[in-house]
Amino acid sequence: MDGPLGVGVVAGLGLQVRVARGWSAGVALQYGRERYVAGPNEIYMSRTLFVDELMPSRTSVRATVLEFPINLTYSPYARREGGRGWFATATLNSHQFLQDRLDLIYPETRSGQPAVLRDADPGGAFASSLRLGGGLSLAPRRLPRLYLGPYVELPLKRTGYCEVSLYTLGLQVQVGL
Repeated sequence: MDGPLGVGVVAGLGLQVRVARGWSAGVALQYGRERYVAGPNEIYMSRTLFVDELMPSRTSVRATVLEFPINLTYSPYARREGGRGWFATATLNSHQFLQDRLDLIYPETRSGQPAVLRDADPGGAFASSLRLGGGLSLAPRRLPRLYLGPYVELPLKRTGYCEVSLYTLGLQVQVGL
């Protein structure tokens, strides 16, 4: 069984263009394997997924996702060689779910056994989100600039089989050439 948190890794390539002093805009293409867990108050589904008249107590999803982020970044120290500073970023993100494995976990059924209903979805679900982040920008001499910092991702639309709102807390690591 999955734990209370979903964990995933997303990697990709992007292009960032400086648009004004300290400001840059960018696009990227990212591929990820992600895991989400939702509790009973976060699941919205039809009665067709009930077992013994019970609604799932938890939903666990393992997904392969293609992401298309568009971002705006402010980094006032971006040009300073050897400089250290902070950055802030706002990103609109589109998620295309390529493949899902959905586990609906039910409380004990009438037979006394916990029930798990597993469904493999070939994908096709779409989600959109707003990601806000910030952190530390480092530029060691003769090395690419490194961006490290936390982010929060807020859903703009419910998605998937159970119409779940996907909230994410994460750590971003970016290397700028």
